[in-house]
Order: sequence, then structure tokens, then C-alpha cells
Amino acid sequence: MAEIGNPDMHAILAFLNGPGYQVDIDVLHADHPEIAWISFVEWAHHTFGAIP
Repeated sequence: MAEIGNPDMHAILAFLNGPGYQVDIDVLHADHPEIAWISFVEWAHHTFGAIP
């Protein structure tokens, strides 16, 4: 990390290497019950079809 000269790139990599994105899935579902939540795998299968 010390060798990264670009401050924006350093900030992005520090974020992703540290806490990254976090979400409380149960709270998200409770706050938005009108959305038919699916997993990424289910979405990809629906969007792109079965991958051999």
C-alpha cells in the first residue's frame, strides 16, 4: 500500500482492504418487504441463463 502514489487509488484500496461494503441483510429485507429479494446467483441465472 505504501507504494501507491495516487491518493484516490490508495483510499479505494484501503477501504476495500479494510471494512469494505457492509449491509445488514435482515434489516434491509425488513425495511423493504415489497421487494422480491433474490441472491446474486439467482439473478445471474435468471439474467444470463445456465452456465455449462
